[in-house]
Amino acid sequence: MEDFNLVLNSLAIPYDIVLYLKMRMSFFENKLPHFFINEVSESVTTFARIDDERGLIDYYIAMMNGNKYISEDAMKGFRFVIKNFSDRLIREADYQPEMYKEVLECLIKSNRNTVHDFMLRWQICVEHCMRNEETIHHFLIDSVNDVGYLFFTQKLLIKDKDYIDFVISLFKYKFKKQNVIGVVFHMLEDKNYSVEWIYESYEYTQDGAMDEILQEEPLWNNAKMLDN
Repeated sequence: MEDFNLVLNSLAIPYDIVLYLKMRMSFFENKLPHFFINEVSESVTTFARIDDERGLIDYYIAMMNGNKYISEDAMKGFRFVIKNFSDRLIREADYQPEMYKEVLECLIKSNRNTVHDFMLRWQICVEHCMRNEETIHHFLIDSVNDVGYLFFTQKLLIKDKDYIDFVISLFKYKFKKQNVIGVVFHMLEDKNYSVEWIYESYEYTQDGAMDEILQEEPLWNNAKMLDN
């Protein structure tokens, strides 16, 4: 139980925990490597030995982590989002259970690179809200899970639903994504903020009106595609 708790606390996100346990099972029939290269920080690289569960966790992160210096704060922040997601949505009568299920399913499939970039945009959006800035240009494309995330700041679904739906439809059309999640931030009093969610899923079809709008307004051209 102590080793399992170490896994949960060290890996933090569901995607990593599932893959780690699969890797762990495979080593029942195979020998572990004696040493591996471990990126401790941007300036320190060590040869590490696997002697216990901690060493095996470090080995997993070193092997699976495409981004060498992923912030552990991002991992903790994402775990907080997942943990509080249910309570936030269930309290809101406007949210449908099926939408809640779909958003949560997309989130928990995210790997470490996606989580890192997702939480970076989350923090940027909070800073926009604190400055009372409206933005729609922060986004993330997770190609592995065929989902796009579009971030809005200083908007509320109760007031801006039609606008948000239209912008999401443009975003979805531009990137030809089956699934798109809108993450809508709004600043409250005392430096607190609200986050609302929208999930859209439907097949791409050619639309001349959409093409014309996107030609006139070249939105979201700084694409970052996450393929690992």
